[in-house]
Amino acid sequence: MPHSFCPILMRIVLFRIDKIGDLIVSSPVIAAIKARHPSAQIMLVAAPYNAVAAKGLAGVDELVLHEKARMAEVLEKIRAWKPTHTLVMSPKDACYTLSRKAGAKQQGWIIMEYRPWVRLLGALIIPKKNREMIPRTQRSLHHSEHILNLARRMGLAAQGQFPYLIPHDATAAEKIKILLKDKGITKPIIAVHLVDKWVEENWSVDDVKNFLFMLRDKLKVDIVASAGPADKILSAALEKDMLVLKGLSFGEWVALLNQSRLVLTPDCAAVHIACALQKPLLALYQPSRFETAMTEYGPRLTDYRAHALLEPKKINPFLFRDICDLLGMNHV
Repeated sequence: MPHSFCPILMRIVLFRIDKIGDLIVSSPVIAAIKARHPSAQIMLVAAPYNAVAAKGLAGVDELVLHEKARMAEVLEKIRAWKPTHTLVMSPKDACYTLSRKAGAKQQGWIIMEYRPWVRLLGALIIPKKNREMIPRTQRSLHHSEHILNLARRMGLAAQGQFPYLIPHDATAAEKIKILLKDKGITKPIIAVHLVDKWVEENWSVDDVKNFLFMLRDKLKVDIVASAGPADKILSAALEKDMLVLKGLSFGEWVALLNQSRLVLTPDCAAVHIACALQKPLLALYQPSRFETAMTEYGPRLTDYRAHALLEPKKINPFLFRDICDLLGMNHV
């Protein structure tokens, strides 16, 4: 009597130990793996900082927090999990080291062209099909596509488009809903993130204030702003004149953006959260890195407009026009 075939369970370790936005941009590969191999088990190795965007994430079966001081403990957890594949999505030395020592038969590495020792090491120990080189210049692919290309060549991921993934916290969503109602805000809002990138080049604090007040007055909309712990310049300047929510948990921040009709933000994780929520989005970038940022980490799979933050008198009419278009309003 022939033996029944028992397929080997795929156990895949994904490494992403940098920013929250980078983790969100990498998340389509999780859905793509599950689409190709529904029974595959996925471990995500994240940093304590970006793990807030991974806890409870659909498709992740095991979450391991990486800290430099606990490398041996992290490696022990990975090896005990007996992975069949590793996929390095963060071009960090620690990720390459953990991948090499994890015991998986197949490794996949994202490699930055400007890292010569990683290029050399990768060429020596990683098959060509398991390496995805991101060039220093002439960049033409979104970072999420680089990761998907690598996973597909390794036979891990399905073809097609896959959305960004973020966890949803029902308790946080209810808390934000109640908070806005208590503040007298009952209609859809424009959600603005007050990251200090607003004022890195051509805009001043007063420029931001004047622009937001103009939107509020001309469009007759409620504007609710959020600010992270490190974003102090604009939040301090605006909190007396509009609702600025500080100290939000990640789940509360997601819930706030999900309550909006439009997300308005410079380049940061808010861009990618808006994409995951499929919210209309106006994304703003520093002129010195506009082309590179748009190519590699720009918005995707949502209705959006994007601009370089040129001098206000040059760009404000275009920003206003695009906001009206995204909101389905006539240009006032």
